[in-house]
Amino acid sequence: MIRRSVVAAAVVLLLLALASLAWVEGRRAPMRAEALLRWIDARRGRVPHTAVVVTTTFAGGRAITTTARLLCTGDRRSRIEYLTPPLKGVVAIQHGGRIHREGGPTPGLLMASATPCEETPSLHQRRFELLLRNYEARDLGSARAAGRPARRLLLIHRHTHHVARRWWVDPDTGLILRTDDFRADGTVGVRTVYREVKLLPPHRAERVQASIPYAPEVPPPLAEAELLRYLGLPGIRPRYVPVGYEYEAFSHTRCGCPCGEPVAHIQYSDGLRALSVFASRHLPAEAEPVAVMLPVGDMLRLRHRGVAFAFLGEVGLPELHRMARSLP
Repeated sequence: MIRRSVVAAAVVLLLLALASLAWVEGRRAPMRAEALLRWIDARRGRVPHTAVVVTTTFAGGRAITTTARLLCTGDRRSRIEYLTPPLKGVVAIQHGGRIHREGGPTPGLLMASATPCEETPSLHQRRFELLLRNYEARDLGSARAAGRPARRLLLIHRHTHHVARRWWVDPDTGLILRTDDFRADGTVGVRTVYREVKLLPPHRAERVQASIPYAPEVPPPLAEAELLRYLGLPGIRPRYVPVGYEYEAFSHTRCGCPCGEPVAHIQYSDGLRALSVFASRHLPAEAEPVAVMLPVGDMLRLRHRGVAFAFLGEVGLPELHRMARSLP
């Protein structure tokens, strides 16, 4: 009888120990995942490296693949050379809030941001706080990507409980070696894979930095008020924004066609995903709103006060329509 009691007590103690261990591990897992997120955030854009980047878009039962050669200097500059059609031969140079394109039908400045997040620490910090507020990170354990050890990290939306993104992260450098971007139905819409990754030692990185030109100097970006006057609008910011998103920046681009019309761009963010509103005088052919399903997310095009608007995001068409109805 005494032996049975001792055995029973031992079993109970063992179960309690296992339960305690599971509880501790359960607490550690989110902490590990959040620590990995912070490491990625701290290292983003600061690791000199080269890579071949293969992006596959899944849409309408088809898979479209684009391959590019990426060169990052570690000082927030990068050079992307597209190796496959339809952009083969096009080179994009990014420096802070400016992206300049060489080659293709419309070379020149692609984007000039008045408040680039990459150069504004307060905005950068706010984006990361939004990420933690809107997404739960889960560490899925070890893996390999691009021939390097990696940790798999899953990001789940706290409001919808949908899987949003899966990352393969190099724990030594913070580089994201592979990304699976999910649609709301749980399928992968876009997959980006790093290949032939080469980290650049400091002496080589210095030579690389010197070899990549800075994006050419251009006139300062138009202020939001100036562009509003040009468009003849009282405002372009919707009164309604979906839950979890906050205003991030105003920038302007140029229309991709030969007209070169200025395009206002208002960007919102939930920390991971962007939600954009574009406005331009280049009117679409359709007078009625047109919805377009994208590989990840949707686009809504419409006319408002004689100006063409486009809403792009991963919040669903009903939310994009609600934003459009709230335009001033």
